[in-house]
Amino acid sequence: MNDSVKNKGNIVLGEGVRAVGSFSVPGTALIEGFFEGDLTADELMIGRHGQLLGRVHARQAEILGETRQDLHVTGKLIVRSTGRVHGAARYGELEVERGGALQGSIKPLAAVDAPTPLAGQAPAPLELPAAPAHGKPLGPT
Repeated sequence: MNDSVKNKGNIVLGEGVRAVGSFSVPGTALIEGFFEGDLTADELMIGRHGQLLGRVHARQAEILGETRQDLHVTGKLIVRSTGRVHGAARYGELEVERGGALQGSIKPLAAVDAPTPLAGQAPAPLELPAAPAHGKPLGPT
């Protein structure tokens, strides 16, 4: 953990602890028990025995346990070999160790933001730049 995160508010949900609610954590949220609800954190770490059911927003996340429902990570999402992600997950960057599992709608944030054509409709044609004013074609001749 870097120094800037050490100075922020952190939360640890220990193994065997159950919590239900809505949390906004300016630092790191470490889930070793069971959490259900909404969680916003700078960094999220779900331990090997941790389980999270709900909507999560984090800058980065490392999953050794299990998440279910919505996971939105603007930076790096790491799914370790024991990690399980179920539901809708959006990420900036993804790393999955052998054995890690992703199930559901898993998409990079760039793909989420890109417009998609309607079903049965062809994508819009590419617009090419106009020829230069001096009349010479673009590219090598």
